[in-house]
Amino acid sequence: MENGAFKELLFPAHFLRTDHLNQDLFYFLTELDYPKEFTEPILAEKKVLPPGAVRPEEDTWQKFYTPEYKAQIREKERILFDLFPEYDV
Repeated sequence: MENGAFKELLFPAHFLRTDHLNQDLFYFLTELDYPKEFTEPILAEKKVLPPGAVRPEEDTWQKFYTPEYKAQIREKERILFDLFPEYDV
């Protein structure tokens, strides 16, 4: 579908980002008029991490992509970058 018409088919879907999940979930539920006694404790929750070794901060996904590989992915997966432009780095 040209010119972003596909977005109309996907929404009212709402996506939450895992890197700030508590905040996104809080704001989303607040928009749906959930009561404060239900939503406010979400902000106090700590991150839940998988068990085992934790990856170092400098070990990011970006270092595994060359500029050529990024260009190839942008072309093949352009619909994803249309939906989530914040990941087109």
